[in-house]
Amino acid sequence: MQTQQLDIENITVDTRLQTRNSLCAATIDEYAESFDALPPVRVMQCMVGDEALLYLIDGFHRIEAAKRLGRTTMHCYLFLGSYDDACWEAAAANREHGLRRTNADKQRALALALSVKQDASLREIADHCGVSHMMVKRWVDDHSSVDESDVAVEAVQETAQVADEDTVETRMQSASNRIEVVAEKITAAQLAVAQMENDPLCRFANQSGAANDLKNALSAVRFGLPHMVCPMCNGNGCDQCDLYGWLTKSRSTLLPKQFRTANRF
Repeated sequence: MQTQQLDIENITVDTRLQTRNSLCAATIDEYAESFDALPPVRVMQCMVGDEALLYLIDGFHRIEAAKRLGRTTMHCYLFLGSYDDACWEAAAANREHGLRRTNADKQRALALALSVKQDASLREIADHCGVSHMMVKRWVDDHSSVDESDVAVEAVQETAQVADEDTVETRMQSASNRIEVVAEKITAAQLAVAQMENDPLCRFANQSGAANDLKNALSAVRFGLPHMVCPMCNGNGCDQCDLYGWLTKSRSTLLPKQFRTANRF
């Protein structure tokens, strides 16, 4: 399969599609050292309204390594599908490669797969996620009394942490995770609105207005994403960054030109 060179800033890192319970800082370091030898990441292009969004479905450690190296593009395998397709494919990530998965990782994969394939057999889910049939059965039994929406929200809220120590990078990662949780919910709403187009019962709904409002809401939420460690204080906190240690993309444009590309997240 041919690869494509995609701009990293155009790839959406959606925490719901991350089946790792946590990212490993040591693995990111290792990947950064041998980055050019790594396989391409996998990206799913999904239509949301009239906009094509690129979702990372496999390669979360690799894209963090690329950012650490200051890379602006990545080799990617590009697939076309719906957001549900992205969830399904992401659930199969890392079953045969990468850092060995923990049981928590496997359970996140199960939650993600079952959120979009409720009618699939236990064997199909087990084979797709690369786990035992008994693990799927235990997971389903344990969550049989829980509302599906609660399971999905719980899976999303278990956001990835790069490390346990309190550093500017981990604070930036936590802020990014929190924002992407909200962004994912807006994206789900966008998909729901897009599906109204062919529903005769929704013919009087202002679909275009709702789609436009949601698009603006998504941009407004992601406006707060961390972009770079503040170069004026090296992450220690100063007036430039309001003592947070990091800057958003818009605030970074206020820096002197020579500082705008340093320490990008």
